[in-house]
Amino acid sequence: MYVRYLQARLRLFESSFCRLTSGMKRKAIMDTEIKIDLALVNAKAPLCALADVVLRWPGGDLTIRRCAVFEKQGEPAWATLPRIPVEKNGKKTYLALLDLSRDLKQRVLEAVLAEYERKNHAR
Repeated sequence: MYVRYLQARLRLFESSFCRLTSGMKRKAIMDTEIKIDLALVNAKAPLCALADVVLRWPGGDLTIRRCAVFEKQGEPAWATLPRIPVEKNGKKTYLALLDLSRDLKQRVLEAVLAEYERKNHAR
């Protein structure tokens, strides 16, 4: 049910740009405000934080829940958009719940990591 909700919100997000030329579309996406609500978690390593991301643009917003932040000792932290585990051919793999444009995905994940670094260094 949540996946259908996300898909509908993404369609609304994309439709707000459908009348724009590609250059204008890029500018509109870059004007999207990103707000991060991140919580450090005591979970099985390497998971160390979960974040909710709010994307705001003129005329709408979209909340992406449960972006994950991982960190292994001696390696830089990394973030992912929400995904679900599935078993394929006896191996556990993860499928993305949503796709964002490359630019927007990069901005979102960089914002999540920046908030993680801020909160992690504050403690």
